[in-house]
Amino acid sequence: MKTIIDFRVEEKFSPSVSAFLEQLWMDLASAQPERPFVFLTEEGAPGGFPPPVTVKTIKKSSFGWLDRKRLLTLLEEENAALYVGFSGGIINVFALQGAASYKKDLQQTPLRIVFSGAELLRLPAQAAGTVQYIQPALPGVITAAELTWTDTESIRTQHTGGREYFLFTGDIDAPHQLIELLKAFSLFKKRQQSNMQLVIAGPVTDWTDVFEEKLATYKYRADVVLIKDPNWQETLRLAAAAYAMVYPALSDTLPLAVLLAHQAGTAVIASDIPATRELTTAAEWADNTRPEESFAQAMMLLYKDENHKQQLLQKAAAQAHRFSREQMLEAIGKILEISFPYQLPLKQ
Repeated sequence: MKTIIDFRVEEKFSPSVSAFLEQLWMDLASAQPERPFVFLTEEGAPGGFPPPVTVKTIKKSSFGWLDRKRLLTLLEEENAALYVGFSGGIINVFALQGAASYKKDLQQTPLRIVFSGAELLRLPAQAAGTVQYIQPALPGVITAAELTWTDTESIRTQHTGGREYFLFTGDIDAPHQLIELLKAFSLFKKRQQSNMQLVIAGPVTDWTDVFEEKLATYKYRADVVLIKDPNWQETLRLAAAAYAMVYPALSDTLPLAVLLAHQAGTAVIASDIPATRELTTAAEWADNTRPEESFAQAMMLLYKDENHKQQLLQKAAAQAHRFSREQMLEAIGKILEISFPYQLPLKQ
C-alpha cells in the first residue's frame, strides 16, 4: 500500500513554493524509508529523489479524461492508499479505499495541509474541518551567527566585490514588486551616498525578461546584482551574510524569503501584509500605499541605526524556536498516519 506524491501541477504557481514542497516530500521520504512512496513526475522532470523512493513518469496531456485514466491505472498498479497533489501552496491528501473506488475517492473533499492563514482564507468555508495548519520551516539554514568574518567576506567578495548588500530572494516576477524595489533603492542611494549593493536572487519566471530590460537602463545598475536560479546552498549563504532582507511583495504567496531571514537571523524589511505578519512581528514594516518611499526610509533607518537593527534581531531570535524542520516533518508524517492508519508507524 503506497503513498503517491504527484509533482505534476495543473496550473503554474510560485517556483519557490514549488521547490519548497518538493524538498519537503524528499526530506520526509528520506527520514521515513519504511514508508513506500511513489513520486509521480512529468517527462523531463529533474531527478535527485532519495533512493527509497520509486519514481514514475506520466506526461500530462491536453485531454482531461486521458489524464484521469492514466492516473487511475497508476494508482491501481501501485496499490495506492494515499494520493497527494498540490493546488498552489496547498497540499491535498486523498485517502483511497481500494481500486474499486479510486475514481470516487478522488472526487471527495481531500484533507488539506496549509502553511499560512492566507491559504486558509482562499478555501471555501465548508472545508474548515478538513484543513491542517503546519508551521513552515526551511531546511539547512545557515545562521548569521555561524558565519565567521572570513566566511562573510568571502560571500561578499564573490557576489558584491566585498560590499554589504540588501537581499531580495524569491520569484523574479511582477507580484514581488521588484520595479518598486529598484525605485526605493534609487532613493536610498541618492540620499545615503553609500556603496551598499542590492542583490536580487531567485527563480526565473515569464516576467524575468521584462525585469532585465528595466534593469539594463537603471541608473544604479552597477550596484545591483541579479542572480538567476541560484541553488539552495547559494541562497542560504546569501541570506546569512546579507545586511538585511527586503521583501516588497503584496501577494499572499507564502513569503519564504521572510521565513529564511527569520531562521537565518537576518534583519527584515517587508510589506505589511497578513502572510508576512503571520511569520514574524520582528520586521521593519513598509507602508503598502507608498512602497518606494517607505522601503527607502526603512533601508536608511537600518543602515544608520545599528541599535535599532539589533533590537529587531533580538526580537526575531525570541520567536525563532517556532521554526523547526524536524517538527514540521513529524507533523506531516502524523497526518499521513492518521489518513492511512494501517501504514507503517513513524520512526521514533
